[in-house]
Amino acid sequence: MPDDRISCTADVVAVPLSVKLADSDVAIAEDQRIALIERITAGGHVELDITAQTYAQGGTAHNRNGTRFSPAALNQFAKLSTKRRSPFVRNHSLAVEDVGGFTLASNVERGDGRQLIEQMRLVTPWATLAALNGTMSRFSIHWRPDKLEDVHCSACNAPVIQCGHWPGDEVKNALVEYVYKSADPVERSWVVRPAIEQTGIQDLAQALHDEYERRPRHFTTGAIRMKPNTLASLALGENATDEEIHAAVVTLAAQATEVPRLREQLAEAEAKNKALESARAEAEAKALAVEVDAFVAELKASGKVRDGDTREALVRANFANRTLIDSIVATWEAPAALKGRQSKPDQEVGKNGGNQSQVRALDAFRLLPERTRQSLVGNNKCTEERARAIFATSPNLVPDGITLAEVN
Repeated sequence: MPDDRISCTADVVAVPLSVKLADSDVAIAEDQRIALIERITAGGHVELDITAQTYAQGGTAHNRNGTRFSPAALNQFAKLSTKRRSPFVRNHSLAVEDVGGFTLASNVERGDGRQLIEQMRLVTPWATLAALNGTMSRFSIHWRPDKLEDVHCSACNAPVIQCGHWPGDEVKNALVEYVYKSADPVERSWVVRPAIEQTGIQDLAQALHDEYERRPRHFTTGAIRMKPNTLASLALGENATDEEIHAAVVTLAAQATEVPRLREQLAEAEAKNKALESARAEAEAKALAVEVDAFVAELKASGKVRDGDTREALVRANFANRTLIDSIVATWEAPAALKGRQSKPDQEVGKNGGNQSQVRALDAFRLLPERTRQSLVGNNKCTEERARAIFATSPNLVPDGITLAEVN
């Protein structure tokens, strides 16, 4: 598997060598170019084949990224790009909307150094328009090595994980470059701004730290130099020493290794908290049950409630609304107190022979589900008179087990 830790990009300014209609050998004439632009702008579909130099590597010249390919690596990049039809994108983005086509052919040509000449099929409007209107003038390729050890230092002629040099260092009056011994293609891109310099260097931090730990090494003053933004990301100044940079990288890598452990601790804490919440809910439920039993026992002792009657069920079902229950219970009287007061019986025989509790209409209304109450009165306050009118209109709304008490 290619190693993503040290992927890199390089760009070149080069106008396409040719722009043709797909599968055509004839260059597009000026009047045809204008017509094609109008056609694409109007929503029509056009496919183009362009040939461009997407990478150049001089014999002794240095690119600003401080990277170069070995001959075998550049040939590998070209061969795999053709075989896989590597994508053509914009600004190195692999988002679906930024893919504009694919590679038809990629070839390495020799001249003053080595050039990568590629033929690409453009199929989306943004890509074909850019090729036709002349704005497509900078290309960049993105690759990654097969493994970390395939990236060598030009000064040491050894894998970069074994030395302390960075691209751009001067060693014996020569600039250091990272030489890729293998190159797996990711994409080639039309870019409207230069590719990010030293892209691979920031990605190397973790990989190099692993090697620091495994292979003790010694630094010499000035052996490591980083871009200011890279140093800033490590909370270091531009004049940071090699030891300070190494220590910052070690600290950063150590913090990264702590993340899984901290996540595990967080998961354990969340599980414990969930268990505590469940235990608390269970304890509260038990406490409420004890309170309900005690309250019902008091009612039974006073004679207001009998075992298993509808009053007991009413209390247990609505005990959470203690204010409402207290107001209802206040209207109940013990059976002994009902003698001689037949005009206002506390209970009456229901349709099915069961006892039914008498409550005020307003209290019965409060027993209705909240959604039902909202649909009947909205946000307005319900009165006894309004509740009685509602139940008179819709007697089926009266909760089971109760009847409405008469109002004097």
